[in-house]
Amino acid sequence: MATIRLGTSIVLSPAGAIIPTAAGVEQKQIEGTNHSYYVLAFDKDTTEIACWQFLMPFSYDEGNVKVQIYWVATVTAGAVIFDVSPGHAGDSDSCDPVLPPYVCATVTVDGTSRDINISSCTLVTPFNAGEYAIVRIRRVAGAGGDTMAGDAEIIAVILQWV
Repeated sequence: MATIRLGTSIVLSPAGAIIPTAAGVEQKQIEGTNHSYYVLAFDKDTTEIACWQFLMPFSYDEGNVKVQIYWVATVTAGAVIFDVSPGHAGDSDSCDPVLPPYVCATVTVDGTSRDINISSCTLVTPFNAGEYAIVRIRRVAGAGGDTMAGDAEIIAVILQWV
């Protein structure tokens, strides 16, 4: 389990995601046995995208940011690769900056459908404190090493800096 200190992290939820018209991921509600929840269902065969926007807290020290993507598999075997693209803009900057991709570690499904898996990567000084920030996440169809035949359903994303 991740240790999170107050004022050093942001949690991004599927419900708060912005889904682009072109290549947008499916945002859906899952009716579990014990509760309902939202997921972003990334397909194996189509490159799909989800985005979030927010203001970066002033507590951010402008260092590296660890990203943890919490997701569940709809099948019992295979591996998944996500890429995370950060961006930021300040006063007089374009609000649509270029977003460079960072590839997260390949994660193999633990053998049980609907169990939580965590993909991680580190973004090198991706934001500025107090500025408009963007995070784009993709599962790139056909990426080498992404072998899971089913959907990878994101349930939460944590951005953490220390």
